[in-house]
Amino acid sequence: MSSLEQAQARGRLQQDSLAQGDKKFAFPFALQVLSQLPSLTDLDISANPVATVSDVKAQLLWHIPPLSVLDGERVTELDRQVF
Repeated sequence: MSSLEQAQARGRLQQDSLAQGDKKFAFPFALQVLSQLPSLTDLDISANPVATVSDVKAQLLWHIPPLSVLDGERVTELDRQVF
């Protein structure tokens, strides 16, 4: 299985978990999976139920350092300092 196929499989698993509505369980798992994608620089979770998790932006920026665009907005240095 190629790394692209693995990422796609992880993405399907993440979506399935989040669709179940168990955000408290699914979000840490999603962070673990996403943090293993070193080329991930742009992420949009605005339509995803996990977007309602408290301090989601802070957690995403902490666990995914290469992230430069989140929900269509450029991540600034101030964003990183605040979180």
